[in-house]
Amino acid sequence: MTSDEAIRHLRERWKTLTATRIPPRIPDDLEAEDLRGDIIGYDSHVAGVVSSILAGSPIETHWLKPRSNLLVRARSLTSRLPDTNAYLDYIVLLDEVLGLAATAQPFLGGSD
Repeated sequence: MTSDEAIRHLRERWKTLTATRIPPRIPDDLEAEDLRGDIIGYDSHVAGVVSSILAGSPIETHWLKPRSNLLVRARSLTSRLPDTNAYLDYIVLLDEVLGLAATAQPFLGGSD
């Protein structure tokens, strides 16, 4: 992937992410509510990382790693509560954007 492609792809998926709402809460399920809270925290993390990278600020490599435990929890929850499939999809999108940020970072002047 060229530098222009990496940056363009990050910007496109970032635009998709910012236009996507965090999935709504699932009433009366504490596990789902706990996961949603962690998704909100992860969303904030990804937003900060991507904003910094797009501004050309260096980000340490450990901040660019996806939170695989969220994916595992979402898969487990989805098997019990199909209504939480949107949680899984949102985590996958967050992971994708974070991965694209890691790929684009060297081309935007920021690297650790």
